[in-house]
Amino acid sequence: MLRKTLLFLCFWLNFGLLSSVWSAPAGVRFYHSAVDEGQQGEALELSANIPKKGNLNAIQVRIRLKEKGAFQTWWMRNISGDYYEAKIPGKLLNPPLAEYYIIGLTSNGKSVALFA
Repeated sequence: MLRKTLLFLCFWLNFGLLSSVWSAPAGVRFYHSAVDEGQQGEALELSANIPKKGNLNAIQVRIRLKEKGAFQTWWMRNISGDYYEAKIPGKLLNPPLAEYYIIGLTSNGKSVALFA
């Protein structure tokens, strides 16, 4: 059976792609393994562990589902303890490319890069 895969690329925010992002604040620990492929039509599940949240109030995934499309925002939900997850519906994913990065929103309204 021919397997159609999606290639998920992560990119650096340091090239002016998001001007309101600063370095992650002290006291924040964030762990995420990049997703590098998936099945067409299946949900993309992104997960992270955040054992030290510091002053982060929320976690967002920003994902571009088409090469030149706009980024869409998906919230990562706290599932249990320090485990967070976001699920992007498979019907929205179009091969061969989806790009994403993850940011945290602080209690004072700033965005901080967590994964890019």
